[in-house]
Amino acid sequence: IKLTIATNSGNKIREDVGTEYTSDEILVTAGSSEALGIVLQAVVDSDEEVLLPDPSYIAYEPAIRLAGGLPVRLPTSQEGNWIPDPEIVRESVTGRTKAIIVPSPCNPTGTVYPRKTIEQLAEIAKNHDLYVLSDEIYDKIVYDDSVHTSISSLEGLRERTFLINGLSKTYAMTGWRVGYLACPKE
Repeated sequence: IKLTIATNSGNKIREDVGTEYTSDEILVTAGSSEALGIVLQAVVDSDEEVLLPDPSYIAYEPAIRLAGGLPVRLPTSQEGNWIPDPEIVRESVTGRTKAIIVPSPCNPTGTVYPRKTIEQLAEIAKNHDLYVLSDEIYDKIVYDDSVHTSISSLEGLRERTFLINGLSKTYAMTGWRVGYLACPKE
């Protein structure tokens, strides 16, 4: 298997999600969970809040707490297709909110957030100067008519988004523990 995560043009990510990163903006990690932990340690200070959908991946909350942050759960429901209501997200932002986790497709629900929801979350992030942790580890595992939209591809979001992905799900290499983080060099 020949796999290129990054070249000087960052072509795999550009082709997959529509956002260009150079090789010095990509960090290869020991799985996507390490990438998540690195980001949270870097951007979340003591008692700052991180918004995350509920239910969501079990490692999010401990990683937030390890960074000294406070998880703020955004309720979702089966009736609402497990998609966070943008109005509830907006109302959940406080002066201590630092970031929002956008897992699409989402673990454990499998929900792929519609583009409109991604756009609404992007506006909230821009309006409140929030970082976005975009967990896209399941970006190639979508069904029916679902289409994955990376929030980093939207105007004004590349600068504030930490794109987290890896090889374990798409390429069935769970034991290899290869993940990556793509974000602006700064």
